[in-house]
Amino acid sequence: MMLYPNISAAHEAHRNDVNCDSHLWLYAKGHYLRRDIWKELQILVALRCLLEPEHVSKGAVLSVLGGLVLPILLKSKCALEEFIGRLSPEHCFYYTLRGWKPPLTRHPKEKVEEPFEDRVLAGYLSIMAMEKVNDDDTVLIPLDPVDPKLLPTVSVCLRGGRHEKGIDGMHQNVFCKKCFQSME
Repeated sequence: MMLYPNISAAHEAHRNDVNCDSHLWLYAKGHYLRRDIWKELQILVALRCLLEPEHVSKGAVLSVLGGLVLPILLKSKCALEEFIGRLSPEHCFYYTLRGWKPPLTRHPKEKVEEPFEDRVLAGYLSIMAMEKVNDDDTVLIPLDPVDPKLLPTVSVCLRGGRHEKGIDGMHQNVFCKKCFQSME
């Protein structure tokens, strides 16, 4: 997953980052490819906290992301109420990491079996993804560049498909082979 030889090399490469939370924001905003969300966030939190990824628990990931999300939620009473309400699978637009299924299409006895911590994580990522980074010429959240050696990055081809982008930057502003073949 990570192309650095070890986490120490990643720490060294990111020693001069402008914002230690940059890669968490970039991940939430979809600049990194998502395969195993918990493991990938453990790597990013380890980088942020100068730890080894195996020493980062799910609770630590939620704590760090919660620290980023809490000021956003406290901006308005409605935002906090909405967040808490959407943690319940009975809410019509509940948070989920596994794909949303509208309540009206579920059988009344069908239970949503997703761990609570997954729903909290999905909520945090959703809120972070929607937060503004810039407002006109004002930088609200300073971000460092995406690092393809840290996690695989995402590229959007001209057709709108989201694909893994290699270190060489393939698929940048072109029709990727996958989307081009589906157009024929």
